[in-house]
Amino acid sequence: MCLPDPYGCSCAPGYKSLNCTTECDPGEFGASCTETCHCVSGECDRFTGVCAGSSTECQHGWAGSSCQKCLAGRFGRNCSGTIEVENTPKNMGQTNIQFSCRGEGGEFLSSVPPVVGLYRVTDGSERFSDGGITSIGNIQHESETIDYFQVDYVTAEDLFVCIFYDVNSYRSAEVAADMNSRCLRNNYSLFFQSMG
Repeated sequence: MCLPDPYGCSCAPGYKSLNCTTECDPGEFGASCTETCHCVSGECDRFTGVCAGSSTECQHGWAGSSCQKCLAGRFGRNCSGTIEVENTPKNMGQTNIQFSCRGEGGEFLSSVPPVVGLYRVTDGSERFSDGGITSIGNIQHESETIDYFQVDYVTAEDLFVCIFYDVNSYRSAEVAADMNSRCLRNNYSLFFQSMG
């Protein structure tokens, strides 16, 4: 199928070449075979990208029915970066907590810094609110970005998630606020730093 310039020609999913009659090579799928499989087996359906072969699991860091999305807590090219949520423990009588969202080790797809948001998880894991959350600054390093937030009226039941908006959006794992004076840890090896 061809479109006027500047778009050019594209083959139907599962095919490539000038006349669109060559099937995708193993490890390729989609229109003109431009997508790459991220399956443990290295094989996927040439039309949909769903994993096939000896293993139907995604490679480390990848998720989704065709292994094209980064797992929660991962971002960037090849899902090689990590996203972590950190917070300063709440002191007795304190109504707010400081949080930070840290992205480290990955390469963002865009050449501009990502937009970073901290959200309170509401009503399940797919609905978020930024009510009572204020951005208070950020630090950009060569391989790391840290954004800081002030969160008002935190309760023990509250869960939080960081989302990095690049060409795609990437999210951290959900994390409960530390309501005590000891450190919070979850399965994504969160790191804590002083905000002083």
